[in-house]
Amino acid sequence: MKALLVTERQSLKETVDHHIGPQGVAVIHYENPLKAMDNIIEIDPEIVLFSARDYPRHWKPFLIFLRNHRERRSTIFILLTPPKFDSDEAAKAQHLGVNGIVEDSLHEATQRDKLKAIVQRYKNIEDHRANQRYAPDEGDRMIFVFSHPFNYSLVTGTVRDISGDGLRFEPFNAGQLRGLEAGTLIDHAGLRIGDETLHPPCKVVSTGPDLRLSFHSMDPEERGLLLSHLASRVLALKYT
Repeated sequence: MKALLVTERQSLKETVDHHIGPQGVAVIHYENPLKAMDNIIEIDPEIVLFSARDYPRHWKPFLIFLRNHRERRSTIFILLTPPKFDSDEAAKAQHLGVNGIVEDSLHEATQRDKLKAIVQRYKNIEDHRANQRYAPDEGDRMIFVFSHPFNYSLVTGTVRDISGDGLRFEPFNAGQLRGLEAGTLIDHAGLRIGDETLHPPCKVVSTGPDLRLSFHSMDPEERGLLLSHLASRVLALKYT
């Protein structure tokens, strides 16, 4: 599957590559929107991602041209916008046949999940990573705590994203991560998901402002509960 990305930012291209590439999508990057328009019929992409921040005057004629040749279900068009995108512009995009509008801050998990959900609504694609990552919201009642393996203090914080393989965790007090490094085993942890509390042994993948952990020798029954919960939440997001 091919995606045409129109942006002048290499950083945005790298982010898109990282997050939809594992779904079997080849990203073709154009910095010049006019050249992209000239070549779009030959490229014949299933997905177009267009930066409204980089080209605020070009996305409307590009979208009109695309819809003259491809219907909404044939080639989906996702407009990548800055935060607080003008409501009149958003209404114009809907009228012209946009499939979705996503903030271009794709380093935020909520925007990445929204992008993936829009794509999956129209295209039958699968994530080729072991498990799709999910960013919990306030309604998930998801809590993660663990006992520091060296000083035995209780480390608390916020789960930023999670999959069946591990999670990304932001501690309330970054100083509590002192002494942890890649490869450190954490044997005493608690993960609250909905009404269930799991106790997955973890291994530190990386440290920094966030702590990245992989689940180490997780009990198969607990892993099944986690995967079922995540699948239900991703499905709910897809149809909102």
